[in-house]
Amino acid sequence: VAFEKHWKLRLNNPFNRKLQVIHAGEGTDVMAANEISRLIRANYLHKRLVAVHGVAMSDEQAAYFRALVWCLASNYFMFGKTAAITSLLTKTTVLFGTDSTLTASWEIKKHFQLAMQSGITTASLVAMLTTNPAACWNLPQCGRLQEGANADITLLDGDDPATADLKMVLKAGEPVLVQKDIALASGLSLVNGYSSINMGGEQFYVKGDPGKLALLIKQYYPSAELPFIPL
Repeated sequence: VAFEKHWKLRLNNPFNRKLQVIHAGEGTDVMAANEISRLIRANYLHKRLVAVHGVAMSDEQAAYFRALVWCLASNYFMFGKTAAITSLLTKTTVLFGTDSTLTASWEIKKHFQLAMQSGITTASLVAMLTTNPAACWNLPQCGRLQEGANADITLLDGDDPATADLKMVLKAGEPVLVQKDIALASGLSLVNGYSSINMGGEQFYVKGDPGKLALLIKQYYPSAELPFIPL
């Protein structure tokens, strides 16, 4: 709202009935809160709105949104606070976001730990990562373990994403990141398009060449602290 010149025209385009996603309330002052109210008032066609950030969002405002993308790690980095999430999640659907690795840690587990410190339950966090986004974006084949659903699966060694360690990631049924012992037990080898990395003190097989990616990143951002070490 603050930076888009023609946001009202785009919002009220009668030929676009898709979800309208917009950064809103990205701040801690009165201006940020008023921005959300301006957006609500300007939604003449009652489009389904998804707000990103909502740091300044009130419970009353939240009720006008289909969902809120909560990027708490970036919020703390930029503003020293985040949205009143325990209250807002009773008024709208909350989706978990990261916003940018420029303003937050590369390690998603640190985001999860920060989320748990905000007072939400483990069940709420899991929903923000799975069933909530699947419902918001109308993706019935995603967000759940069920026959016929997409086999996009993250395997942890515990029930709590904030404390459990990552063991495997499947994308459309294909292992793309696998802890070494599981990889060997599954018959995966480095000659099948996988590379080896050390992450969190454990060796993983990963699809592709993250070592090459690391070199490219370091060319542009020499001080980047990558969450893995190519082997």
